[in-house]
Amino acid sequence: MMKFLGHLLALLLSTALSITVTLWTLGHTLGSATYLEHQADQVKLYDQIHAQVPAVDPALVQTQVNAILPQFIDHLLKGAPTPVADFGSGPVNVGISDPKILGITNFLPTVALYAELAIVAMIILIIIVGGQRRLTLLSRAAFGAATGVGLSAAIFWFSPSIILGLLSKPDTLSIKTAFAPFLTAVFHDLATQLAIAALVLLGISVALRLIHGAGRLKSKFSKQPKPGKTANPPFPGIARS
Repeated sequence: MMKFLGHLLALLLSTALSITVTLWTLGHTLGSATYLEHQADQVKLYDQIHAQVPAVDPALVQTQVNAILPQFIDHLLKGAPTPVADFGSGPVNVGISDPKILGITNFLPTVALYAELAIVAMIILIIIVGGQRRLTLLSRAAFGAATGVGLSAAIFWFSPSIILGLLSKPDTLSIKTAFAPFLTAVFHDLATQLAIAALVLLGISVALRLIHGAGRLKSKFSKQPKPGKTANPPFPGIARS
């Protein structure tokens, strides 16, 4: 029963770690207006939009995007009012119209909070009930989390191809051409950060496994003589007084 409980706790811990690392990375990339503005500047997004749509002033687009990005992120994650942009042809609502999708995105910060609390709780429980196997269980949890985060990295790496594939229609081709470098840069950088996090978790898993093995090896060679057995006298034949 305790063995099953240990495996269950390791599984729950690996799940919570995967969710937390993925959401934390998303928060510092797709959920950061500063990050997105920096990536847009790096790939010259506004100039590329102007090249595809000459009637659009790149300076106006940059000003509007920089103004509404923080509002749009708050709209997604905190349920703030829908931001409004004006690119010269009148105000346009920039937000999520589907309440189901908005409900999911608004719930993500709560999910991240509960996942962080679950990590602390699972680690404490594993230390309490794991006994001599606690390092092995923690190592297994870290390995499972590394696998989950690595899978997320792979998904985000290939996401630009999927998104751009949806923009292959004639009426959206100019948008695809303008946004392709930006989307590729953002998602590939996100995937790279997740891959690095997966490698760190894998390293933690290996380190915990080595520490556990070293502890077992040390205890094996430092066993004390069993009670009742006495060591042989240094000079056989000489009786102890």
